[in-house]
Amino acid sequence: HQMGSPMWGAGNLTKPCRENVFQICPSLAESWQSNADFTQWTFKIRDGVLWHDGTRFSAEDVKFWLELAQFGVKVGDKTRRPAWFLGDLGNPTKVEVLPGNQIRITLSSPQSLLPDIIGRTHLHLAHPKHIMQPRIDKGEVDVSPEDIDIVGTGPFKLLEQQKGSKALV
Repeated sequence: HQMGSPMWGAGNLTKPCRENVFQICPSLAESWQSNADFTQWTFKIRDGVLWHDGTRFSAEDVKFWLELAQFGVKVGDKTRRPAWFLGDLGNPTKVEVLPGNQIRITLSSPQSLLPDIIGRTHLHLAHPKHIMQPRIDKGEVDVSPEDIDIVGTGPFKLLEQQKGSKALV
């Protein structure tokens, strides 16, 4: 994560505010709102964000990442388990892409702190659907961000990597 953080960017859909780290600021989402009991959250994904390879970042990427983290995946006899940070996400039961580049997350129980939780630095959106889904479909269920040369949305781009030795950003 120390090497990947500059390439994935600060936070996730949200991030701690620079002027007050106890407040939540927009990041990949420009706004969010919940229903009255905090079991549904809708995030408006910021327009104009690109993955480092020039592909548009969208609500589909968020859905892919959340479902991969929450449910894992099975292809043939190969299984990718849910993410280790599964409990941090508030147990999503449904993830929907809505018109206007929005994502709605439905939770099994109220989670009033989801905008704070989803912005924590260990929850990077580091799984571009357009790169990872085809590899998973071919049976590479354990493909990781490092396997795809850390294609992110952050301010820095990986230029060269010698696994286990060095990275040039």
